[in-house]
Amino acid sequence: MKQSFLFKPFGVSLILTLLLAAGMFLGGADFLREMELQQLDDRFAFREMTPKPFPKNIVLVEVNNRSVHFEKRWPWDWGKVASMIETIRKAGPKVIALEIPLLHRPDVRKIRKVNKLLASYNEQYPALDKAGLEKAKKRFRYNRKKAKEFFEQQKKIEELRKQLKEVVGTKHPIEALMDVVKKTPQLVLGFRYYKSQADVPGHELIYIKKKNGKKKADKKKAAKKKTAPTATASKTKYYRPKFPIQLFDIGQPSFLLGATEDPAQEAYAFVENPFIAPLAKYHGFQNVVNEPSQILRKVPLFVKHEKKVYPSLALAAYIAARDKRIPKRIVGAGGYISLELGSTSIPLTQKGEMWLNFYGTFNRLPPAQKILAGDVLTGKNSNAEDINTQVALDVKQKTVLVGLSSSRMARTFQTPFRKALSSLEIHATALGNLEEREALRRDSMTKYIEVGLLVILGLLLGGLLMKLRFVGGFFALVILIALLNFVDRYYIFPQGMWLHLLYIQLSLFVVYLMANMIRAVTGDKVVRLIEGRFKEKLSEEDFQKVISQPEVLAQKGAWKHASVVSGSAMPFGSALNEEMGGPGALRLVSQFAAPVSEAILRNKGLLNGISADSFQGVFGAPFKRDDHMELACQAALQVRFAWEGFLGHWHQEELPDPGLAIAVDSGPVLIGDAGNEKRFIYTAAGAPLEHSEMLQTLGRQYQCQILVSAAVSEALRERGRFLVRELDWVRFQDNQAAMSIFELLGERGASQIPAEAVEWYEQGLAHYRGRRFQEAANHFQELLRVRPNDGPAQVMLQRAQHYIHYPPSFQWDGAWKAGGM
Repeated sequence: MKQSFLFKPFGVSLILTLLLAAGMFLGGADFLREMELQQLDDRFAFREMTPKPFPKNIVLVEVNNRSVHFEKRWPWDWGKVASMIETIRKAGPKVIALEIPLLHRPDVRKIRKVNKLLASYNEQYPALDKAGLEKAKKRFRYNRKKAKEFFEQQKKIEELRKQLKEVVGTKHPIEALMDVVKKTPQLVLGFRYYKSQADVPGHELIYIKKKNGKKKADKKKAAKKKTAPTATASKTKYYRPKFPIQLFDIGQPSFLLGATEDPAQEAYAFVENPFIAPLAKYHGFQNVVNEPSQILRKVPLFVKHEKKVYPSLALAAYIAARDKRIPKRIVGAGGYISLELGSTSIPLTQKGEMWLNFYGTFNRLPPAQKILAGDVLTGKNSNAEDINTQVALDVKQKTVLVGLSSSRMARTFQTPFRKALSSLEIHATALGNLEEREALRRDSMTKYIEVGLLVILGLLLGGLLMKLRFVGGFFALVILIALLNFVDRYYIFPQGMWLHLLYIQLSLFVVYLMANMIRAVTGDKVVRLIEGRFKEKLSEEDFQKVISQPEVLAQKGAWKHASVVSGSAMPFGSALNEEMGGPGALRLVSQFAAPVSEAILRNKGLLNGISADSFQGVFGAPFKRDDHMELACQAALQVRFAWEGFLGHWHQEELPDPGLAIAVDSGPVLIGDAGNEKRFIYTAAGAPLEHSEMLQTLGRQYQCQILVSAAVSEALRERGRFLVRELDWVRFQDNQAAMSIFELLGERGASQIPAEAVEWYEQGLAHYRGRRFQEAANHFQELLRVRPNDGPAQVMLQRAQHYIHYPPSFQWDGAWKAGGM
């Protein structure tokens, strides 16, 4: 009956869980990467309805369609850009980060047009000098009306000329922008980079330009030889300029584990305004790269060019807000490891990318944190009902991101949300993650947590499968997976930790399937063995427990406190003869054996043995029960009741009257498998079994049907459920101490024996032990008048009458020697 631990559900779960956990730790979950990313998107999509609070120290100034409509053009004139920056600067922000491009040429057409108009105006209407004024006075001295009209016209001409000169004298837009940049020390300018020469548009090159001299030389050489320019010459289109790149870099990282080179993305060329860029203290690249799945989930923080590393716009703004304190970067042999932000470590990909911990779609951002650029220029709040309402520019000691948010002008990126996010919103998300130090974590610590969760849940599932079968185990699996998802969504993921739950869920499903499959193969064999040899020995409830816990039968001996009921009917087997016929005799035997076994099993006993004229049941095994004594007595009473019905069938066969003797004892009983490897013998042994056999013999001598030991009687009297009376003191050997024997009459209240009969017997017994035999005989006779068939009273009356005529010796202690008289 013994089953190997490895084939039990818990053993199978333990082995599979450890193997799957080892595979997870060694990177075995990479084949589920796309599905894990989809699960990650589903978690973020939940934030579209309940956004994560955005940092209050970050304000967005958006250039959208309404802001463009304000100027009727895009890009804006640099003078307007300068005016917007100046307005924000006066509000006292901590950092201003520009995500808008400054690569276009300033609009000087208006100034040239005014210059041309002024020149034409001066030519057509020259200014009058002193001589000209005298000449005009002489000309109109006789016509005062025309003189007045002439001088008024001249006055208007001079006023218009003055206005034109003021326009011409206005500061150049690039000068205005340069002045604002100089006044704003914490300004971060955005720039773009290109990965390869093929990506570079020639008209935007600043640090790479055409090599016209080389191109002309190739043309002359080709004309001389009357051949076409070589392919090599046409490919050599750009070259590096001699002037250095004047952008903010963040130095070298900290190298670990033998790493010697920064693994950041290599940039081929930068694009930035050569007049404005050198004036700014901080610079950051604006590039945001989509993943192959076209869903943006991470952003690069670094780019490398000519052995220098430059930060992203979000990282540059983070550094500017901390007065140029550059965070430490950790690089290992395989690539980037982390970005150290104070005491917090932000895990990075090998190329230096940061997983974004999205806040939402920015639609529910408070108005104070999302301002239109057009409103900044006009000072009016275009969203207010009153058009004269002033815009609230609350940016003091905050980081202001200025950029494009219109889908017509800005680049938009597909994210886990239904609404695409602009590059400005992507940079704002990255900056918010850096400020809160809560980027999406996917590092070695999360792997340890995943392995721990897999081991704990796998073992828990294995423990549940020890108790539950296929359907119950499936519901347990579903509950564990639902609990795992609940804890992740509301406790783990809000902390910025990304766990690969799909691998854990699939692992639990594999554990569930394999444990049930192995149980179906090995467990069914055990079940069939138990059914064949054990089903008729236990009640249905206990049998199902044994099926789920077959190891209880494999014990090679366990001491348990149990109660034993044994009984026999004599003469019974000897009364059967060949004249009755085989079928008839067996039918008569079954009418006794079937009710007896049913009584034992109905009261959750173990049928330890049954034959044609005897039976034995053990209560409190194989499972512990606190009420085993009461169950044993109840079974004994039911057997006695069944015996009365059996006697009717027995008398029909005209057979000699048999007598039923039942004994109940309690104590330590040895329970277990007493067989060997080839034979399973589950049985019980111990003193209570021997005592019950002895009590059966006494039951026949005292002509009563149910005897119980002193231990059982004491327990029954404490609980008060059953009616018990003491019969006598009995000694089996001369040198042994006498023991008390008791008769079980029935359940209190249900027994047909009056309580006075019990009292009369006990009083008669007391007189008997006090050597007052005449008084004892009187009490027993009174009892027999009430109960003529009281067997113990008849026996004790005979003894009392005998001792009246033949008193016992003075050494007599009131005990009766079994087998005497």
